[in-house]
Amino acid sequence: MNAEQPTRLLYTTSVSRWSYFRRMLLALLAAAASFAAVWALLEAANRRLADRLLLDITTLLAIVLGAWFTVRFFFNLIRFISRRSMEIRIYNQGVMWVYGGETHRYKWKQAVRYRQASRGWYLFNRPVVVWGANTLEFQNDDTRERDALKFTAAYGDPRVFGRLVTPYAAYVTSMRMGAALRSEQPVRLHRKLILYPGGVEAGRREIHWSDLDVVLKKRTLIIKERNPRGKLRTVKRYNTHRVDNVGGFLELVSGLIPQYRAAERYHRQSVRPSVSTAMSPPV
Repeated sequence: MNAEQPTRLLYTTSVSRWSYFRRMLLALLAAAASFAAVWALLEAANRRLADRLLLDITTLLAIVLGAWFTVRFFFNLIRFISRRSMEIRIYNQGVMWVYGGETHRYKWKQAVRYRQASRGWYLFNRPVVVWGANTLEFQNDDTRERDALKFTAAYGDPRVFGRLVTPYAAYVTSMRMGAALRSEQPVRLHRKLILYPGGVEAGRREIHWSDLDVVLKKRTLIIKERNPRGKLRTVKRYNTHRVDNVGGFLELVSGLIPQYRAAERYHRQSVRPSVSTAMSPPV
């Protein structure tokens, strides 16, 4: 995250909407050829030019292929109409993406939200079906507006995008959340997960930083609470594709929890205030 480091390209990908147009034409030609083959095979069957069973099997295969290429034709037609050409570049200093004839450049320090919501089924580490998007949101320092980059499987492997983006997004968003808490401002990561200066509200339960434990298991964020005997119990589980800034949250708590626990050992209080009104964290 050192701004003085030379700019280095980490990843680049591009998609042209005209590629869907070419695939659409190829699918149309293939579908036409398949249905022409069906007609020819039916004519051959009527004239008894070959074995009837062989002709029936071949005709069925041609119909299936024609139907498949017809579906591909409409699929690529929809993609051609709805998608735009885009080029995405990820640098160690920020992100650049080009679409609609405009170039958008943002530094990592402008990142305000990252949600890794892309999911899929993989076979031998190869994608079979992938859905959802990894959303990276930046704030324009001049207009104060936000611009979101949604990386889907149409632009490449979302897992690669996630591995590259997560460390940078986590660092910046953890700093932003820490600054908000020091200013006595709550931070909402999920409609049922809110950070306050004195702890978190998970579901309807308030947990002070010293009693909090957070675990990430694959795609599940687990919020736990420590009782007076030191035992942990699970309070709430969240699917990470529904939670903002998971990486930043983990970085934040990795620093806050030890500080609060150390402070508690020296300054035990008989009554603790609500987490929404507790004093600012010692960040």
